[in-house]
Amino acid sequence: MVVLLGTKSIFWVSYNCGETFRAFNHDKRIEKFELNPTNKNIGLISSINICNFKSDINPCEFHRELFLIDFHDETIKLIAEGIEQFSWYIILINNFIIKFK
Repeated sequence: MVVLLGTKSIFWVSYNCGETFRAFNHDKRIEKFELNPTNKNIGLISSINICNFKSDINPCEFHRELFLIDFHDETIKLIAEGIEQFSWYIILINNFIIKFK
């Protein structure tokens, strides 16, 4: 799978090593993207909203959100707000794999 992030809210996904791409429009500025290490059909996307104004009445605020993207269903779902960092974790304990999705 190949994922290309655009400069605004559009990113492209190829399921065939770059032969063809499908465009996804997220409607928000994508800051970071990370595929699940054990399931290529899902990924995490962080977005950041940056306001275009700044005043004493309405101060400019950054608003970060974390989304789960399901490439199989072609859905994007908000899962958390105010996230600064994120990652997938896989822990090996006594030869058992614990997956956090």
